[in-house]
Amino acid sequence: MTETEPAALAAFIGNQRTEHHVSHRLTCQVLEVSESWFYKWRNKPTTAREVRRGQLAPR
Repeated sequence: MTETEPAALAAFIGNQRTEHHVSHRLTCQVLEVSESWFYKWRNKPTTAREVRRGQLAPR
């Protein structure tokens, strides 16, 4: 698992509520992720390393 995957998964879980009205709890259960894990990653700030990797990826 790369460093950006947890953040992407947390964003996906958050989007399910916004776009499809599916609760975080249900989405976490289906994906076998704890709610505490989701809330930890939901608002995690982007690190300098992640920014650099994002800039290098297109190159």
